[in-house]
Amino acid sequence: MKKDDSESIDKVIKSVFESLGYGKKLKEMELIDAWKDIIGVSVANRTEKIFLNNGKLYVKVSSPVVKNELLMLKEGIKVALNNKVKADIVKEIIIY
Repeated sequence: MKKDDSESIDKVIKSVFESLGYGKKLKEMELIDAWKDIIGVSVANRTEKIFLNNGKLYVKVSSPVVKNELLMLKEGIKVALNNKVKADIVKEIIIY
């Protein structure tokens, strides 16, 4: 299968999900998957739990040092995540 064919299939699948009302959930899953790309592997490895609820991204980390680092950078992380998925999904990040 050529690369062009797989890109077309990807677009068709996304279109079907959106028409069934799963577009927002698909974006949320894409955003969670982007976490590792945005913050890096070392911080992602210290992320114990991450989920989205009503525009709030909840992130549980195992290290107090990582928690402090994320608290200082959370506005930039929010912007980067929203830019990555091309949607304004995250309104606030709560780190615990």
